[in-house]
Amino acid sequence: MTDDDFREPEYLGPGQPAPRTGWSTGRWAAVGGASVAVLAATGVGAWAVLQLMSTGAAPSAAVPAAAIGYVSVDLDPSASQKINALRTLKKFPAADDLGMGAQDDVLRTLVEQAQDDSTCPDLDYDRDVAPWLGNRFALAVVENRGELVPFGVVQVTDRAAARTGIAALAACGDAAPAPRGAKAPATTPGPAVSFVDDYALVGEDPLVMDMMAAQAEVSSLEDDPEFTSWMAEVGDPGIITAYASAEAPQAASRAMGEAGAGVVAPRLDALYADFTGAAMTVRFGDGTVEAETASGGLPGFLGAPGGESGTVDLASLPETTAFALGVAVPSGWASSYADTMSQALGDDVTPETMWRGAEKATGLSLPEDLDTLLGEGVTFSVDSSLDVSTLDTPRGLSAAPAGLRISGDPEAISRVVEKLRTSLRREVGPDVDRLIVTRDDDGVVLGLSRDYLDILVADGGAGDLDGLESFERVLPEADKASAAVFVNFDAGQGWLDSVLEGADADREVASNLAVLDAVGISSWVEDETAHGLMMLTTD
Repeated sequence: MTDDDFREPEYLGPGQPAPRTGWSTGRWAAVGGASVAVLAATGVGAWAVLQLMSTGAAPSAAVPAAAIGYVSVDLDPSASQKINALRTLKKFPAADDLGMGAQDDVLRTLVEQAQDDSTCPDLDYDRDVAPWLGNRFALAVVENRGELVPFGVVQVTDRAAARTGIAALAACGDAAPAPRGAKAPATTPGPAVSFVDDYALVGEDPLVMDMMAAQAEVSSLEDDPEFTSWMAEVGDPGIITAYASAEAPQAASRAMGEAGAGVVAPRLDALYADFTGAAMTVRFGDGTVEAETASGGLPGFLGAPGGESGTVDLASLPETTAFALGVAVPSGWASSYADTMSQALGDDVTPETMWRGAEKATGLSLPEDLDTLLGEGVTFSVDSSLDVSTLDTPRGLSAAPAGLRISGDPEAISRVVEKLRTSLRREVGPDVDRLIVTRDDDGVVLGLSRDYLDILVADGGAGDLDGLESFERVLPEADKASAAVFVNFDAGQGWLDSVLEGADADREVASNLAVLDAVGISSWVEDETAHGLMMLTTD
């Protein structure tokens, strides 16, 4: 897919920009993005009475294959998604407040809220919205002649009613009526609306929307090999889907250049020169909420560095761990990071200038000492026995069961730690000496509690996270993850409950948080594709 795929029709005339109608591209981008976000946040109340079989095509079937960006919300997904969503959401007391009834109840609430805010006093849900609005929505972006063109995609059941209703909804964003006796403000034309099967394409210019519809009918995003390939990488579809094509960074760069950001655009091109695309989906599982991502060719500090790093080891941490974060560090990461940032920030910022100030502040020789200090990877953990109420006292802080493990050459890492401690002692005083440094064959462990550090350096055993059901459920790819986060809300004696009690949390908030079981976030590289998974489980 190339830029010419979209430019071929030449519908604007040779070298002519898209005509303006009063509805700016920026305004539609903001309105479309906000609409998708609102629907994603509030649409969950529709699950209980939706039909069990998904009907009709996805919004991607109404979007041209040349789209460089796409995000959709589906309130009518597969039967399994509806069942899983209902099972999950009903565990939260707050679900009652969302209105676990018909979809009409949710959308009606939004319209009535707008009326209460006096932004849509004449809008009537039954008359202007209900007769035509479907269950699926999207925001897509295409490029034309260096300009990014966003437009909305809305599933409709009645084209004539949709055209009238969309105009009424659009009017809600206009300025408030002028005071009595004052001259009424000039009105702006409403949005342009074109149709593809059961979808309305809503944008700024009628000619552009007509061409979008014509292009989608010939070749839609749903049939594009690049789109379908990335969708396959993120697994089963859910209620939210997002996609960025391989051309997205370059298209953004060209748009920035046209907008006068000529200095930034080449840097963006260089940073994302190897980008091959990305996708994301959010779905419900059996008592879970999952977000899965896949991408290719991201800059090293944003995506996994080409599989060169190793894997993190959270599984050997104590079973009572409440929070853990691990990151595998590839060899020479600090130098690579500085080179990438220098490339992004411009010629005036070199790796040498970046390190110079940091060397003065830390007393380290950079980037060499930083590479040594990070070793092969770092893991930070906090035990569920932590007493948050005592952290503001020296005694409580010194007993805090938290530790940082650095994997690598223990002797080399210890030398850098002492250099950093010496520098910090001059800045913060003798308190820095409370930090305990313990070595073992695999690296160095740092913390304030000797008892907890002794646990961390002990050999793994039956009490480790490895084998804990919640850990394995939220981090299914833990054995190959280059970065991972784990939070166990039920660890120990239920540390979250004690924290909420100590903070005198609102009962409603506490009752909803009590449903949570664990959260896992992990990333890994497979076949040169960077994968990410966030999973939240409930009791």
